[in-house]
Amino acid sequence: MNSEKRKKPLRLILFGLCLMALAALTMTIVGRGGDSVTFRVVDAATGLPLTNANAQSYGRWTQLPVEKVRVAKLSPWRTTELEGAEGQFKVAGLPRRSSSSLVRINFYCPGYKPAMFTIVDGGFNLYCLGSGTTRFGRTNLITVALESEDKPLPLKL
Repeated sequence: MNSEKRKKPLRLILFGLCLMALAALTMTIVGRGGDSVTFRVVDAATGLPLTNANAQSYGRWTQLPVEKVRVAKLSPWRTTELEGAEGQFKVAGLPRRSSSSLVRINFYCPGYKPAMFTIVDGGFNLYCLGSGTTRFGRTNLITVALESEDKPLPLKL
C-alpha cells in the first residue's frame, strides 16, 4: 500500500510533464504559420524589373497591448527595410488573416508611383497609386507593376 501512495504523485508528475510537452509541441506547430511570398517589382509599361526598387514592411511585432504600458519608445509597431535583389523581395511569415498583425508592405522606386500590399481574409490586396486595387487569392508570387510618375492620374468623376 505504501508503494501505491508513492506511485500516485509520480504518475501525476509524469502526466503533467507529458501535457506540457504536448502543449509546447502544439504551440510550435500552430505558431509556425504564415505564408512566404515573393514580390517582383516591374515597370508597368515595359514589364522590366525595377532593380533600384525598395520595399518596407510595417506591422505589429506583438499581439500584446504593450502600448498600454506607457514606456517611452515601446511600441507594438515595427518598420523593416526589406532586402531585395534585381527588383525581387521575398517575405516569409506573412500572417494568413488580416487581423493577425495588420501587416502592410510599401513598394517605391524613384520616378515611379508607390504601391501598398495588405493582407485581407482569404488573400491579398495590392493598391497601386493611379491604377487602383488588385485582389489576389493565396499565392506565393506577386508582380508589383509600378507606373511612371510621368503618366497623369486618371480623373474619376
